[in-house]
Amino acid sequence: MNSEKSDAHPWHYWQELPPDKEEELIDKMAKFFIKNKIILLGQILFESISPISRIFSEIGLHMFGPFLDYFGVDTYTAVFRKRVNIQRIIDRMEELEREQGRNDTTVPSSNIVKKDGI
Repeated sequence: MNSEKSDAHPWHYWQELPPDKEEELIDKMAKFFIKNKIILLGQILFESISPISRIFSEIGLHMFGPFLDYFGVDTYTAVFRKRVNIQRIIDRMEELEREQGRNDTTVPSSNIVKKDGI
């Protein structure tokens, strides 16, 4: 990393994320799943990686930190250091889903195909 990038970006991958940055990334991840209508997939994904998230985020950040920084995913990886953040992402997805008035168990009437005029 060059010195310009270090000055412009005070967070380093071996440090904890600031709480405001953590909250921003959690919101971005939740909105991604809501926007792409893959909420259930997101919930399954996050609940299944929860037990091992800290291990993989630590390994990933320490071994591949500079590369993750280059691709811009170092901060997203750092979110998974805390297991509680996974539940926060799931909760945020559910909150956004409720705000949009979605209900996964019902099909909107506009999506029902009527046959034979019935």
